[in-house]
Amino acid sequence: MSVQHERLMSCATSCGSAESLRSISALAQNAAEKRTSFTDFLEDLLVAERESRRARAREMFARVAGFPAIKTH
Repeated sequence: MSVQHERLMSCATSCGSAESLRSISALAQNAAEKRTSFTDFLEDLLVAERESRRARAREMFARVAGFPAIKTH
């Protein structure tokens, strides 16, 4: 792990964005292969963070609601 990657993880953790940085290597590799712009890469990173937060919020709301069982269909 590079020093820059460690600094990114530290900053993301303090901002509450560490979840999306767990997949930063895969996103960066994908961006390099597709030769996408930095803004496209950044958008993918932010979308991953948003989706992660939404999933955690859904799980938390379901726990707080106290449903007897969670249905998948």
